[in-house]
Amino acid sequence: MNSLLLSILAVLSADFLLQSKKNVAAEASLKLTAIFGHGIILFGAIIFFLHGYQWLTLIRYAVLVAGIHLLIDLLTALLSRIPNRGLNLSVFIMKQVLHLFAVFIIWSRIDLQTNQAVLSFYESLVAVKALPSFAGIDEGTIKLAPEKLLMGAIVYIYICCGGSVLIDKFLAWIRKKEAVFGENTDRAGKWIGILERLIVLSLILNDALGSVAFILTAKSIARFNELSNRDFAEYYLVGTLASTMLAIGGGFILNYLLALV
Repeated sequence: MNSLLLSILAVLSADFLLQSKKNVAAEASLKLTAIFGHGIILFGAIIFFLHGYQWLTLIRYAVLVAGIHLLIDLLTALLSRIPNRGLNLSVFIMKQVLHLFAVFIIWSRIDLQTNQAVLSFYESLVAVKALPSFAGIDEGTIKLAPEKLLMGAIVYIYICCGGSVLIDKFLAWIRKKEAVFGENTDRAGKWIGILERLIVLSLILNDALGSVAFILTAKSIARFNELSNRDFAEYYLVGTLASTMLAIGGGFILNYLLALV
C-alpha cells in the first residue's frame, strides 16, 4: 500500500509542484520538448519517492507509469484544444481519474519489493534511542504511521495545488469568458486560494469547522475595496465558495481515510 501511495504522491508532485505554468501551457500546445520534459520529471519523481524499492523493478515501473501518464496527457491535451470551457473542466477531472487508475493498474501488476539496504539505513535514522527518554516518553508509545502521512500529503496537494487548476477551470466555465483583473491580482489570488484551502483543510482535520468563518471574513476585508466592481465581486464570491467547499470536502474525505488506517 505504501508503494501505491508513494506513486500517487510522485505523480501529484510532478503535475502540480514541479511543473511551471509555462511548461504546462507548452504541453497543452503539444510541444514535444515540454511533453518529454514532463515525462522525465515524473520518472525522476517516481525514482526519488520509491528509491527504497528494488531498483531494477523500480526503473521498469517508473518507465511504465511515466509512459502511460504522457499518453493520457497527450490524449486529453487534444481534447482540450476544442474551444469548450465546460469540456475543458470535464477533461481535467477525467485526466486526474485516469492518472490514478493507470497508477493503480500498473502497481497491481508489478511486484515492488523493498530494498533491505535502504530500508535498514532509514530505520537506523528513525530509531533514536535517546529521544524517547529525553522527552519523557515511553519508547513503546512512539508509532510511525507512514500511511496516514502519505494520505495527508496526497490530499493536501490535491486540494491546495490541484484545486487552483480546478477552480480556475470551473470559474472559466461559469463565466463563459476570461476573467482578467490584472496579472498581479491573478497571481496573488492564486496564492491566497492555496493558503485559504490549506488553513480550511487543517481546521477541518482539527474539528474546528466554526473557525472557517474567520478565514472568509479576513479574506473579504482584504478585498473590500475591489468588491465595488460587480464583475470582480461575482468572480470573488463564486471562487471563494467553490474553494472553501473543496477544502471542506477534502477535509472530510481525509478524516474518513485516516479513520480506515
